[in-house]
Amino acid sequence: MQANFFLIFDTANWGVFAFLLLVAGVVFWLERSDRFHLAYSKYRRGGTLNTRVAMTVIYAPALILSVLGYFAVLAPDTLYHRLLFLAFAFHFAKRVLESLFLHRYSKPMGWGTTIMISLLYSLIALSFNDAHNMTTTVLQAESLALAPLFVGLVIFLLGQGINFYHHWILRNLRGQKDQAYKVPAGGLFGLVACPHYLGEIIAWFGLALMSRQLIVWGIFWVIFGYLAGRAIGTRRWYRAHVPDYPEQGRALIPYLL
Repeated sequence: MQANFFLIFDTANWGVFAFLLLVAGVVFWLERSDRFHLAYSKYRRGGTLNTRVAMTVIYAPALILSVLGYFAVLAPDTLYHRLLFLAFAFHFAKRVLESLFLHRYSKPMGWGTTIMISLLYSLIALSFNDAHNMTTTVLQAESLALAPLFVGLVIFLLGQGINFYHHWILRNLRGQKDQAYKVPAGGLFGLVACPHYLGEIIAWFGLALMSRQLIVWGIFWVIFGYLAGRAIGTRRWYRAHVPDYPEQGRALIPYLL
């Protein structure tokens, strides 16, 4: 069995990984170049669906699938499997709860965007389940490699904390009926336009390190490509539409990107 700190080679599918890298590059280019944006947040293009309902519909199926995928297939009862399930389920449970109780929304969303994003997250959940819960012998043995599992868990929790903290700042940026965008302040907002995206990327990096499955590393790069491109586009949008938005600062990673 071949493995290192970052990857278990025995279960690696390099063809799928190469395809996911291609997808990551495409979505980065589309979002960065403003040629295509998923129509939510400031890029909404009309719609009649209550945004709180829409965001819950986006995240809830992935949470449900992760729970069913863990219990329905009788996943191996190892520390590796338990922690990966809990981390993945926590991520989507957090997003559902934030959608219901934390975020403040200004405009409705469209059904098409809602269903498309929900299906994409559901596909990620199914791929995640297949990579772990339906693979037994190799991963049961590899569950004894605790260093990447716990280092990844710490990174995952750090990313979730960064993400939640900056979501909280955005929540308090405007009142219930205030639809105007304002310059965010506090946390890492003085350095980057989208620190909440940075937190999510860090969390997915931690999840990929916990997993050490090549398909999860591929998912990480897709999410990185999408959020990095969207952060660049968001910074450009802020500078064009928000008065007094600062010229300095980066889009996603302080002093780098």
